[in-house]
Amino acid sequence: QGDWKANRGNSSFEMNLSENGEFSWKFAAGSDKPQEVRGVWSVDEEGVLAMEMGDSGVMLAQTIVKGNELDFYMIGDSQGTDPLEFKKQ
Repeated sequence: QGDWKANRGNSSFEMNLSENGEFSWKFAAGSDKPQEVRGVWSVDEEGVLAMEMGDSGVMLAQTIVKGNELDFYMIGDSQGTDPLEFKKQ
């Protein structure tokens, strides 16, 4: 739970996981206007985070929490991209 922020290159990410099971996800690339999605979230005992965005689908990520840091690996990423490294705000 909480407010999390990450940066990769010129992109920024903000994720809020509220106690009531709702989330917001903001993404901005460079000076582009941020995009935001909202929905509901849950995490299982294996650390798999599911964020359901209504009719827009589900985003799945393997998460590893290390204190106030969270490594976020997109499930289905066949490129082997490094995780987004979120920090709790």
